[in-house]
Amino acid sequence: RICLCSPSNASVTMAVNPSRPDRPELASKSSPPVKNVTVTRKLQKVLDITVDDNFRDSLEYLSSFYTQNTAKDRKNLRGLLEQRSLALHEQFLGEFNKVNELFAAVEKDVNDLAEVCNGVSTLLQDTQQEAATLLTTAAVLQSELQDVREKEEQVNTFLQRFQLTAEEKGHLKGDIDDNFFATLSKVHSIHKNCKELLNVNHQQAGIEIMEEMYMYQLSGYERLFKYTHKMCLDLMLGDSPEITPNFTTALDALKERPALWVQCMQELAKGRRTAVVRNFFEALSTGSRPIDAQSQDALRFVGDTFAWVHQSVAEENELMQNFFNHKQGLLEADDDEAELTKGDLLDQIFEGLCKHLKTRIEQVLQATQGTQSSNMVVLFKLENILEFYSQAIPQILGPNAVLSVLLGDLKLQTMKAFFELLKNMSNKLLSDSVTMPADLTAPSLVHDALDKLTMMMETLSTSIIPQEEREAEFSHVLSAIVDPLITVCGLAEAPDTLSKSLFTVNCLYTIQTTLSGYAFTKGKMEKLSKMLEDEVQTYEKEQTNALLLQLGVNKQLQQLAAQPAGMALSLCAETSQTAMAEALQSLYTHCDSNNDSVIPQSERILSLRLQQEANTHVGQALCSAYTSLYDAVHDPGNDYSGPSSIAPNTPATLKALLRLS
Repeated sequence: RICLCSPSNASVTMAVNPSRPDRPELASKSSPPVKNVTVTRKLQKVLDITVDDNFRDSLEYLSSFYTQNTAKDRKNLRGLLEQRSLALHEQFLGEFNKVNELFAAVEKDVNDLAEVCNGVSTLLQDTQQEAATLLTTAAVLQSELQDVREKEEQVNTFLQRFQLTAEEKGHLKGDIDDNFFATLSKVHSIHKNCKELLNVNHQQAGIEIMEEMYMYQLSGYERLFKYTHKMCLDLMLGDSPEITPNFTTALDALKERPALWVQCMQELAKGRRTAVVRNFFEALSTGSRPIDAQSQDALRFVGDTFAWVHQSVAEENELMQNFFNHKQGLLEADDDEAELTKGDLLDQIFEGLCKHLKTRIEQVLQATQGTQSSNMVVLFKLENILEFYSQAIPQILGPNAVLSVLLGDLKLQTMKAFFELLKNMSNKLLSDSVTMPADLTAPSLVHDALDKLTMMMETLSTSIIPQEEREAEFSHVLSAIVDPLITVCGLAEAPDTLSKSLFTVNCLYTIQTTLSGYAFTKGKMEKLSKMLEDEVQTYEKEQTNALLLQLGVNKQLQQLAAQPAGMALSLCAETSQTAMAEALQSLYTHCDSNNDSVIPQSERILSLRLQQEANTHVGQALCSAYTSLYDAVHDPGNDYSGPSSIAPNTPATLKALLRLS
């Protein structure tokens, strides 16, 4: 058996048959081939050997120094391999000693390192104990620092809330601008917030801060008052003052000091009062259309004057509204100051204008008053103008303002003068005698009075008086004019009652027509309609009687009405056969010849409707008279012979002739 050792310490042991080498070149050329079972088995065993990588490597290693396959070499092969194995182990041992020495050095270093680590660990434990103490101290300091920061924040918040910065103190002494107002507002807030300190355990601090803020307020409001007072003098004397935001803010800020605010507003009102009076005189005398140029026309002068006043009131109201937007027009002043409203200021502004305005309007009223009835219409129109402005202006100034009271007084004076002229006109109408015109229409006196009445009604129809109140307001004027006219027309001298009745109908119709276009004359129209209806009935009755008398039929009708019981009409002279035939023929002939209008000169009635109604009613009366006579003739009890010859035309024929239903 041969043991092969490779450099990689691998060894291979295999059996070698000396008589049969495993390779052909190793066999003895001189040995004869042996053929037996044993050799065959060994050979087969050799052939069955599995050759792996280690075996191959071992053979290659052996080939590196085993070059000859001699018997000697084969004999010495084991020793050679053992020598090489020993040399290899000695080499390995030498190298391992070096490794061992290195491990020893490492061990020494590790021991030294462990000793150092133990020292470090001990030191670390000592340091950890010291650090724990330090951390505890740091935590305490951190907590104290947090407390200090919170206290600092509280102090800063307190100072910010209850103290002024140096910059803010400078704003109170600087210009009146937004910074000043902001600082003054902060001072007011601080002073107000000090009440919270008084409710807790900081009363002394609260009192001291309140005193400090009060001094700042006193100084700030004093500077603000001087600034606002000067602005009032500079701005309010102009015709169209320009209100700056800074000025309105200053006035709003002064409302915290009502006494100062009231003083400034009164100074403002004085300036506007002077400006309004100056503007009024300029409007009277200057410009493209000076009001004084219309002084001869009372209506134009008064209308233009009060139009200017109303516009001025509206402008001043708009101006004053700028100063009351935040307080709703009212500030309750301290120290028993009276309440100052926007209306009070406007009243003060226009109080100076009232004296001059009253003088001018009274001059116009005096010039308008007189005995001329035309002035009555002017006064009525003036009264309506004053009525309009006496309602419009008090809505802005208030009913108790001096200008509102003046308007009421001027209106009363105008009404008094108007009713004086109205009374004079009524008396004059009643005292005048009316001459009846030939055409029986309304005389010029009636037309003149109605023309004036129409102008007054036109004025009233465009006034601001509510529709439901106009009738009550105007009823006394209607009565003062219409009633005397009706009376005068009733007293007019006439040649006969028929003409008198027709004249009265025309006069009433003329008056009714004049009033018919206005809703506020409804009450008087109803009375006139009733009077006209009664007068038309009177006229129809008079006209019927006149026609019957003219046609000679009245005697027969009277006899017929007074016929004694049991007595025949034919025996009476007035109702004899001949008289009845003539009467019936006369009546029928008149109706036949005047079938379009049975009333002579019916066109004298001004109303076409009344003409038609009068003709219809009179025609019906004539038909009724004809029917009465016709029935009497055909009555057998009246002993008329040949009634058909006496009354050949029946009542139905007469009705058809007159086109009566």
